[in-house]
Amino acid sequence: MNARTRTILTIISGLAVLLLVAGLAYVGLHVLATRDRGSASAPSSPRSSSSGQPGPVIAQPGQQPTGAPAGKGQGGGYSAAFIATLKQRVAERLHLSVDQITAQVSSGKQIADVAAAQGVSAGQLHTIVLDAYQAAFGQAVTDGTYTQAQADQYMSGYRGRTASALNGTITAMFGGGTQPGTPA
Repeated sequence: MNARTRTILTIISGLAVLLLVAGLAYVGLHVLATRDRGSASAPSSPRSSSSGQPGPVIAQPGQQPTGAPAGKGQGGGYSAAFIATLKQRVAERLHLSVDQITAQVSSGKQIADVAAAQGVSAGQLHTIVLDAYQAAFGQAVTDGTYTQAQADQYMSGYRGRTASALNGTITAMFGGGTQPGTPA
């Protein structure tokens, strides 16, 4: 094989790799753009700071971020600390303990049912849940699990979710099942 043929093959191989990377990037961006419309624990790729050095850690909910301390963002969902903050904030605003809410949703109630029994309207519950997510993301930023930009991006997605979708997600976090279409 002569040098010209080798050069042409190298260029073609490089273009093929470039197209493959571009295709993967497109799919990744599509997943990120649609993630907030689906499950709160949709998988995505963990990343670290752009310099690769210690600093702001970039991670998706439920993913172990590169460079983050162990125990942050592990598993198929949110970290235990994130869920604990979220549940505690919801419980406080409903004037119940986390255990009381867990017992009620484990017996088949939705979080909306628990809230209604406490005299909390669907609109108030929606605000309570969004405030709880904001507090959990705020703590995650403080802990270095997420950057502020990430927390803002995720909160934008949660703000776009319907009360019904958030009802199902929070009910599941407290150990209950979800019922599609149940109002929050």
